[in-house]
Amino acid sequence: MAILDQLWPTLWQLKHNSIVLNLLVEKYQNYNRRINLLIVLASSSSVGAWAVWKQFPIVWSSIIIASQIATVIKPYFPYTKYIREFNSKCSKVDIIVTELEFLFAKKGSADEKEMKTIERDYMNLKREINKTLNFSDDLLFKTSKKMEVLADKKLASYLKINYDIDS
Repeated sequence: MAILDQLWPTLWQLKHNSIVLNLLVEKYQNYNRRINLLIVLASSSSVGAWAVWKQFPIVWSSIIIASQIATVIKPYFPYTKYIREFNSKCSKVDIIVTELEFLFAKKGSADEKEMKTIERDYMNLKREINKTLNFSDDLLFKTSKKMEVLADKKLASYLKINYDIDS
């Protein structure tokens, strides 16, 4: 297979990766939001809850304890780090996808000299892809089957809208 024949599969695979990264950002933002909501609700309502405190002391003390534990261990939850790293990678991947689309379009009308330039640019982008999709060792994450199916659907929609391709 010629190097430039890999351009299209690389493009749609990278777009799929971009979609998955965006879904991971949403997932971890939701986790982070829930933890913050628990902390805010428990700490802000504690001032006005003396009536509840008197009638249901065990329930209320459990809420306060959960809030305090969440506050103490929140820095050890990796969600903020995941969000930051995935967002950064999403931006870089989206830029590379755009550059691959440009090369793919250019390839259609290129002469032999331009094809060599496109090939060189493609190889540079492949190096950039490998660098961008290299995650730090302490970043452990897993994508669910449901997330992969959703990413496949979003990719199919993207291909249909942008290239009129039914996948």
